[in-house]
Amino acid sequence: MARPTLDAIDAFVHIVEAGSLTGAARQMGVAKSVISDRLASLEAALGVTVLRRTTRRVALTEAGERFYTEAVRVLQQVDEAAAEVAAGASGGGSLRGRLRIAAPVSFGAVHLGRMLMPFLSRHEHLQCQIELSDSVTDLVAGHFDFAIRIGRLNDSTLLARRLGDIPRVVCASPGYLERHGAPQTPEALRDHAILGYSQVGASRLWTFHDAAGRPYVAPTPAPRISANNGEVIRDAAIQGLGLAVLPGFIVAAALASGDLAQVLTDHPPVPDGLHLVYPADRQVPRKSRETMTYLAEAIRPWLRTPMPPS
Repeated sequence: MARPTLDAIDAFVHIVEAGSLTGAARQMGVAKSVISDRLASLEAALGVTVLRRTTRRVALTEAGERFYTEAVRVLQQVDEAAAEVAAGASGGGSLRGRLRIAAPVSFGAVHLGRMLMPFLSRHEHLQCQIELSDSVTDLVAGHFDFAIRIGRLNDSTLLARRLGDIPRVVCASPGYLERHGAPQTPEALRDHAILGYSQVGASRLWTFHDAAGRPYVAPTPAPRISANNGEVIRDAAIQGLGLAVLPGFIVAAALASGDLAQVLTDHPPVPDGLHLVYPADRQVPRKSRETMTYLAEAIRPWLRTPMPPS
């Protein structure tokens, strides 16, 4: 079997990601005929059809789906190897290559950009794509270099670097507390309306420490409202719709303004861990190592910022 060229593999990946040969040609700055020829040479070398073409779009065949995952990985490794060699030749210098980062929506929108952009400004040859999602992103399938995760980690094949703890706060609007009173113990939550986080079950969301320091789950009714985003839950709490338990950074401004009031201050919920996670099945390139080190140094002082008084 003939060996496909890197140009052909690169063209194939661009076609898939652009959705058409025309889009790939535009992105790569070459004629559409060049892209077509490279695709033809790839399929000839592999001996299979990787794309089905229509008048408007292309679709991956089953063989194409399998090859696409490996093709992206190969191109990433070539980029990383080239960046490492270039850095070595220049004695270090600016980072190069493509970097994909996943992060939670609220943390990413409010804090990650502010922390990361000065670093990217210093490394003008580093192409960075940031994906924000409150779902647990599959780093390998999504070709991510690393992710920021908040919460307790599930067992996986990922490696994790713990940065610290994010305190969680039980809170409600002053109007809600005036109508229903404030719970004095976690056990009293059973008599209140609560707001849920659909990405995490109640057994993890409403976890506290008992007098001996052991974690236990407080009894709670079914949530009146649930959402998969912390800011939506915060806004529901501000409207007086129930008690919420949220990371401190999401509710800090609302606590400071008086829109929310903290309760159960003598019984704080178990904090969330903040981690950098990355795949264990590949060598960590310099671009990822240095970016994670920078973010760790930027995030740790932020973790030590005190919450506003309630």
